[in-house]
Amino acid sequence: YVRSIHQSKRLSEENTARLNESQVAAKIGNWQLNTDTQVTTWSENLFNLLELDATQHTAEHATLLAVVHPDDRTMVSTAHQKFLDTHEPVNLEYRLCMPDKPMKFISEHCHCTFDDNGNPLIFHGTLQDVTENRQAEKSMRLAALIYQTSLAAVIITDKNNLIVDVNPAFTKQTGYTLAEVSRKNPRIFQSGKHDRAIYSKMSDAIL
Repeated sequence: YVRSIHQSKRLSEENTARLNESQVAAKIGNWQLNTDTQVTTWSENLFNLLELDATQHTAEHATLLAVVHPDDRTMVSTAHQKFLDTHEPVNLEYRLCMPDKPMKFISEHCHCTFDDNGNPLIFHGTLQDVTENRQAEKSMRLAALIYQTSLAAVIITDKNNLIVDVNPAFTKQTGYTLAEVSRKNPRIFQSGKHDRAIYSKMSDAIL
């Protein structure tokens, strides 16, 4: 019997360790609120995501709100309260703002599990750090803005060197619209006044 208890404890510790490793890799953390005991628990990696020391902070809503960006706190608090009142799933995104730390973007999904009588049993929340995704989107928007407003004519081709897009400067400078040059090879712009090396160099420079 004693051995069985030790085995169960070891397996539980191993499962917890594997869960934490998975959460670290996926940049997620989770919290649970048991409606019977009214006890809230956080996963180890949730403390890590929030840049908090688990030995110095308690797992509670106020602890989370303290690191939420001031402009997002009302939205987060209102969404959480609605979730607890209605038991309906909630999806939200907000920013974390910790002193001397880079701002983070967090995506949170909340859902509830019920007992056999349909009463709420456990409230669940899963948070994921989506900062890299948002930064990538910002970079893409910036690149798109530069592409659209650049004074240089830009052609984008596919792997077969066929034109798939042109920027406004290209149309302004050449008089050709995308519809007129789409799926054509940039060689159509060869004037015949230069040697093949010039056109080869031009082709290599095309985006």
